[in-house]
Amino acid sequence: MNRDAPAVRAMIAAGVDVNAPQLDGATALHWAAHYDDLASAQVLINAGADPSATVMIGDTTYDMEMARRAGTMAVGVAWGYHSQEYLRRAGAHAVAQNFADLTEKLADLGGNTR
Repeated sequence: MNRDAPAVRAMIAAGVDVNAPQLDGATALHWAAHYDDLASAQVLINAGADPSATVMIGDTTYDMEMARRAGTMAVGVAWGYHSQEYLRRAGAHAVAQNFADLTEKLADLGGNTR
């Protein structure tokens, strides 16, 4: 997505799944929020994009802010770039201390950990 609501509409018309995640779990709605692209976000939501169906896992405050703008859950990882304190201030619903803890945090938030 490149801040282009008409392109988003065309992709939806072609049958693209608006909730399909990338390999890292980010969806088109995440990217619309990341770029403050309200027009594309609205098109996606009107086409059935579900903000609550996604959890953003990240190690920066930018990841947490993006998740919050997209209306998704935000989980920080303490072994990355920004500190646990900064991740929480940026809106993390939870912060995992290690990979094993991440699975527990996701389960606590109601996520599918399979």
